[in-house]
Amino acid sequence: MPNLAEFKSKYPEISQAVFDEGHAEGLKANQTEAIDEGFKTGLAQGRTQGAETERDRIKAVEDQLIPGHEALIETLKFDGSTTGEQAAVKVLQSEKTMRADLAQKLKNDAPDPVPHAPAPENNDPKDPKAIWDQDESLRAEFSNDFDKYSAFTKAEAAGQIRIVSRK
Repeated sequence: MPNLAEFKSKYPEISQAVFDEGHAEGLKANQTEAIDEGFKTGLAQGRTQGAETERDRIKAVEDQLIPGHEALIETLKFDGSTTGEQAAVKVLQSEKTMRADLAQKLKNDAPDPVPHAPAPENNDPKDPKAIWDQDESLRAEFSNDFDKYSAFTKAEAAGQIRIVSRK
């Protein structure tokens, strides 16, 4: 059996063809390994970045929580697409709806208002207000000003004025 040096010297074209073919196969294998390594590295980086992005999105959705809207936030944070801003809008809409429903419920549950009681009639003949209400000529004499009439009756009772004649 010839050694490599003898083979190369006796069959230089075959030797070169075998070398070229082996070299080409080696390059292919190296390229495939490099591509596989690049793919694996990119895939790992993509997964890491994707996980970070998803955690940030979920955190942004959770930050929009207002008590009473826990179920809505749970739904939004696991839908895979709602952003923090979109969650805020949906929570606000839900809050408005809840408040409107509560206001309507309170309105429906409220009793009818009690009507005002009529003012009591004053029939005391000595009460200046009763006298004022019953005597139209008296109201005309004091120009429909009860305060003037009331001051007059107090001054008369205190003896501060004297009536010369009554008509």
